[in-house]
Amino acid sequence: MRRLVTCAALALICAWAARPSAVSAAAVPLADLRSPVDSVRLAAIEGTAARRDAAAVPYLLSLLGDPNPEVRGNAAGAIGLLRATGSIPALVALLDDSAAPARQGAIYALGILRAKDAAHAVRPFLRDSVAEVRWEAVRAVGRLRDVAAIEEVIPNLQHPEAFVRQEAAWTLGVLGDRRATLPLVRALEDTSREVRFEAARALELLGDRRAGSALVALLGDPRRSVRWQAARALAEAPSPMAVEGLVRALSDSGAEVRVEAVRALGVIGRQNALEPLIDRLLTDEDSEVRAFAALVLGDLRNAWAVPSLIKALRDGAMRVRWAAVTSLGLLADERAREPLERLLREEPQPAVKRAAKLSLYRIQEVHPRAK
Repeated sequence: MRRLVTCAALALICAWAARPSAVSAAAVPLADLRSPVDSVRLAAIEGTAARRDAAAVPYLLSLLGDPNPEVRGNAAGAIGLLRATGSIPALVALLDDSAAPARQGAIYALGILRAKDAAHAVRPFLRDSVAEVRWEAVRAVGRLRDVAAIEEVIPNLQHPEAFVRQEAAWTLGVLGDRRATLPLVRALEDTSREVRFEAARALELLGDRRAGSALVALLGDPRRSVRWQAARALAEAPSPMAVEGLVRALSDSGAEVRVEAVRALGVIGRQNALEPLIDRLLTDEDSEVRAFAALVLGDLRNAWAVPSLIKALRDGAMRVRWAAVTSLGLLADERAREPLERLLREEPQPAVKRAAKLSLYRIQEVHPRAK
């Protein structure tokens, strides 16, 4: 479902505000904010927000009483972007407006202004009958870090509109309260891929081990982006099943999923993942996967990986050679001395040569040899 016009206009204001040269000081006179033509007033609102023109705030405040609800909502949004904190009481008053665009603009502004004292005034709109207003209220709760609203945000995970459920999932992660873990776990089965993705991302932020088995199951999601996020989340919320699931994900068709599976296995630090990681180092078609595998093998501090890391010194990708050299330095195994010395003589890339010198220094510290 498409957002209200107010929401689209506020997004345009944000885009313009990021380009301060887009509207010249003379292009949109403040007098246009009092034009009898709706389209002129709306364009003037966007222009004043883009110029970050604080002198426009009194004009914008007067527009909160404009007969056009879209003008009222966009004026509220511009007040928020202008960081006019003195306007918070007027914005709170606008929440009583019967028109959805005006309420949405007021909520947006209160969130942008981080008006925490107004958090209680925003909460009722988590149950607003208009989906776009409810979405804006959920987003504002996240911006305000209003943890007290968590029990009112959770039901929005079941809202009919996917964009509301998606925002609710992300906001619950931002709030950081583990009371949201089980509702978010249920949201991993949502019919919308965007909602599943955001629920997994929120669970990554929460880092609650109770989500582990559900995240492992999500590694089989048909959407690559969701599988990628599930692997990321498992690094923060591992379960007894996590290693097995992540090892399977090392064979995922998406290289970015394999990278995250490798990274997660490194964070979890289980030695029973050593052999699959070595396989990725030596056989994966993607150089980023091979490089991450090399780094994780060093972090695991298992000497069994040394021969494979030595083989990786001949990899065609510089990033893989650098990662292998770095990990051999961490392991400081005597078997790596001669291969590193040979690489130091033959390697064309300065970054790899510097890493090789450092690794050889570490090996010499652990296994002193007369020079």
